[in-house]
Amino acid sequence: APFAQAIQLATLKRSWGYGLASRVGYIVHPSVMPYLLIGVQRDRFTYESIGSTATSSLKRKTLTGLDLGGGVETCFKGVKTALEFKYTRYQKTTFDGRDQIGDLAYANTRPKAISLSLRFVYVF
Repeated sequence: APFAQAIQLATLKRSWGYGLASRVGYIVHPSVMPYLLIGVQRDRFTYESIGSTATSSLKRKTLTGLDLGGGVETCFKGVKTALEFKYTRYQKTTFDGRDQIGDLAYANTRPKAISLSLRFVYVF
């Protein structure tokens, strides 16, 4: 039986995705609303590993994750501003397969993503 290959270098990148989220907030001032966010995210990941034999393995998977976050939205003279934090934790998965010379190569992972966004919207 072949031995599991030691992975020397590995990268995991998101290429595209989509999601749906809902937010609940409370108006603390006529122009300020803090809110909490919960949602689901579906993203395509590409995993590339380079083993000890300098051969590479490339795998792609679409994973589902849970979004949790919050933010603050303000509106002043027709300009809406929002600062939002979002943490996404994806399902646990295994990227496995054989490299170019036939050695077994695999990695267990549970991807996470953190985003911080600042939005400006002008209301006509």
